Amino acid sequence: NTDATLADCRKFFAQLGIAETSSMSVEILTDSEVALGNVLKKLGLPLIIKAAAPQSHQTVGLAERNVRRMKEMVSCLRSDLRVHGFDITETEDSYHRMLCYICQTHNHFGVGSATGSSSGLENRRTPVELLLQKDRPKPVTSMFGSICMAKVPESLIDQIPEKSRFVPAAYMYIKPNSLAHVVTTQISGKEHTFQAEVKP
Repeated sequence: NTDATLADCRKFFAQLGIAETSSMSVEILTDSEVALGNVLKKLGLPLIIKAAAPQSHQTVGLAERNVRRMKEMVSCLRSDLRVHGFDITETEDSYHRMLCYICQTHNHFGVGSATGSSSGLENRRTPVELLLQKDRPKPVTSMFGSICMAKVPESLIDQIPEKSRFVPAAYMYIKPNSLAHVVTTQISGKEHTFQAEVKP
């Protein structure tokens, strides 16, 4: 789905502060598959697309390691859910939500060789902090799929029979480029996914 991929890419680069008017350019290495490079060129952003040497650990090793790490984290989360008698459905939407959770929590809490260190700092910074070059407050999160109490937005409050400000909802992930949270719940028999203040 090219349109959906382009929309996700625009969100990703917007988080990095990259826009059509940006003065800096970003160099992206791709493998021999030309489809990704062709899609990225349609964004109209200052991107320099280059083909990486095939099977070159110096150029694609970090990406491969991160892909393996994400697969391991998906397996770990599914294992935790199964302990409590739950699991995700094998659909693109389910994996998309879980990967949003994994990537956003890694951006706020992840440290290690993949993120590097900042000179002059005693503590290693997370990916978000490295990008911004300053420390950021850590959000309070819950496990993917766990039940939390979510504050209902004004646009939905009239659909709550008891007009309660907080309803049970499944925790999804930290909202990109924010410390807010995304949850999903059923209101009047219909699924709603929205940004909310949450109480674990």
